[in-house]
Amino acid sequence: MSEDAQISRPRRVSVIVPTYNRPQMLRQALASIRALEGPDLTFEILIGDNGHAPETATVAAEFGAVHLKTSEGGSGEARNVAMKALTSEYFTFLDDDDVLLPGAVRPHLAVLDAKPELLGVIGQVVYADENLNPTTPPSPAESPGKGDALIRAMLGDWFPQVGTTVVRRSVLDLVGLFDPRHGEDVDWFLRLARTRKVEFIATPCIL
Repeated sequence: MSEDAQISRPRRVSVIVPTYNRPQMLRQALASIRALEGPDLTFEILIGDNGHAPETATVAAEFGAVHLKTSEGGSGEARNVAMKALTSEYFTFLDDDDVLLPGAVRPHLAVLDAKPELLGVIGQVVYADENLNPTTPPSPAESPGKGDALIRAMLGDWFPQVGTTVVRRSVLDLVGLFDPRHGEDVDWFLRLARTRKVEFIATPCIL
């Protein structure tokens, strides 16, 4: 393959979406993922479903997503079943009651390209009401730091939202899956931060 052909090939990112009996919210979430696609970026959407709403499979098919069932409860288990199936070089997360903002993912990939030593990049969240009307400015407003400073921030009064993060697939080998016995998100992000290979960017990612 020529160098020009390699450059023009779109990047592919897997999106891990846990869901539990919320097909209408899930539809909004999946629509926001597909809306972000373009000639330079495509998504593999992997839905981990531990609910029992029959509409979920229909919504997944509507957006060309892979629908993966699990009988284990909790968002961590739903994420795990989807993470085991991902095939892209990078992956991110989106909860079924959140939506991606237009500026998400691409800035993360740019940082990961520029800094191959990094494993992941964390951005900002914008909190919203049930109608997705923003209620806060992007958070955190300032960088929580990197390395030990990032770990201290996570042990203090700040914690990243999973949907603001893009990581390399190699994180699966180094950090592993979510552990439902130990606070799931908190435990997984602390394991990621302990690699000292994660940075923050001031980019609003999810609503």
